[in-house]
Amino acid sequence: MPWVYAILFAAAGGAFGYGVGAIRSGVTLLGTIVGLAAAPTAARLFEPIFNRTAAGSPMWMYLLPPFAGFVLIFLLALAIGFALRRPIDLHFKHNEDSVTRDSYLRLDQAGGSFVGLLIGLILFFTFGRLGFAGGTLAAGLSNESDPSKVVTWAAGFRRSLDGTGFDRGLAALDQTSPVVYQKAEMLSLLHENPQAHVRLKDYPPFMTLAEKPEFTDIAGDAEFQALLTGKQGFTPIANHPKTQAVFSNSELTEALLKTDFADLRTFLETGDSPLYSEDKYKIVGRWRMDVNAVIRNNARLNENLTPDQFKKLRAALTLVLSKVNMTVYPEGRIAVTGAGGAAAAEPAATAEAAPAVAGLSPDLAARYGIRGTGRPAAAAAARPAAAEAKMATIDLNGEGTWEAVAGKFSVKTKTGATGVSNLDAMIDDKGRLLLSIPQLKAPLVFVRVS
Repeated sequence: MPWVYAILFAAAGGAFGYGVGAIRSGVTLLGTIVGLAAAPTAARLFEPIFNRTAAGSPMWMYLLPPFAGFVLIFLLALAIGFALRRPIDLHFKHNEDSVTRDSYLRLDQAGGSFVGLLIGLILFFTFGRLGFAGGTLAAGLSNESDPSKVVTWAAGFRRSLDGTGFDRGLAALDQTSPVVYQKAEMLSLLHENPQAHVRLKDYPPFMTLAEKPEFTDIAGDAEFQALLTGKQGFTPIANHPKTQAVFSNSELTEALLKTDFADLRTFLETGDSPLYSEDKYKIVGRWRMDVNAVIRNNARLNENLTPDQFKKLRAALTLVLSKVNMTVYPEGRIAVTGAGGAAAAEPAATAEAAPAVAGLSPDLAARYGIRGTGRPAAAAAARPAAAEAKMATIDLNGEGTWEAVAGKFSVKTKTGATGVSNLDAMIDDKGRLLLSIPQLKAPLVFVRVS
């Protein structure tokens, strides 16, 4: 196929040069070179026009305005060539004999054919370079069912270059940034592996972006998700209104363009981000409460629990903690949802007044029928009979901040309705997040959501 295009461009250029002559084609050659160089600048004249037409899609807006700018400069050069040729034609027509005039015409046509051939080859390699770059981008994203003929043609053209030698030549002319191909490779990876989409929201730089309305709309749109997972091709996805909503938001597009796609690829393949592999980022991620671990820790602190009391303890803690989720963002923000509050109480003076569950508020203990197991009389008498239970409640719901401190982490969150509580956190050797609360004897345990 590339040889066919090369011959067609060369033949068309030669025929053009033969028809217009050496002078006109020479000026047009200069216009071709200038037009190719100035096309991106001239494109600005045509962008308002194409924005008002059906060609306002990103792909056509990328192609048509520069092409129109090039055609404008090309035609201006051709017009200048005609103007320069006019006096010479008049001279040979009125002042020279027929033999001289015929020799001039043959020489003009021969020179024009050669110059036109150069124009055709220049245009072939120029458009071939664009086809090489565009085809490389489209090959991994399109299929035969893609409704865009341009996309399917570009993908087919790129595949046809392999093994012809043109691929190496056009690659040498290609000035596309390697970052663009990294992005295309990443999109191709996502296109071929739809199951990888769900991991994007857990990539540290994307955790905040995933909560933007544009992306939450995408996540909640079953039709669009089916489009993504169905491998329908690039064009339907790129032209979808929800995709356009992302493209039209300059803040989102700027953030996406700044992504390190090599790091993102590693994250999608392994689950780990090299850019966020330092110890200070170990806390970053999505976590859920490990209720069973919390129950076991509390049970160990209350060795005298009867089976019935342990059952009620499990029910109480499961009710309070089972829906607790925590998201730790790389920029130092933390958000907790689903928490009903964690409380701790100091035992009262008498055994009957003290709940036997460390970390469980008296209200919850009473609600689930958990009573004290009794204490030795001497220990009970050592406390003032009128002492009241002191309870401090920590409201984990809402947002806070975190920072890395000497291999551990300091978490600031609200305490009750007012004030801020400084909590200590650490990642243990099992990869769990342990959040220590002063009022509780056992830390809250979180496991990473995979």
